[in-house]
Amino acid sequence: MKTIVVAGWIVYAGVYFGFAAARTSIAPWILLPIYGLYQALTEGVTKALVSDVVPKDQRAGAIGLFYTVAGLGQFAASLIGDFCGPDSCSVCTSHLSSARSAHWQPFR
Repeated sequence: MKTIVVAGWIVYAGVYFGFAAARTSIAPWILLPIYGLYQALTEGVTKALVSDVVPKDQRAGAIGLFYTVAGLGQFAASLIGDFCGPDSCSVCTSHLSSARSAHWQPFR
């Protein structure tokens, strides 16, 4: 499971770096399907990972908490993007995702 999640995060980092570096109007048409690959690699696996580490009677709440925290992070990122600009936000997202992929060790 860990390998799939890390692969998804690497794809995510590459896509966001691509958004920051792209200067053509065709770039979103290329990068968005690749972003879909990130979603396909990580969506179900992260739910399964969360489900595996909490007691059975707390799974729904844990998955809800996971998506609440993810949504709050996305909201914060959109606010930061308003102040710093989309290129800075994309580069920062790419670097953070790369660092997360390199150092992630789930629930030892």
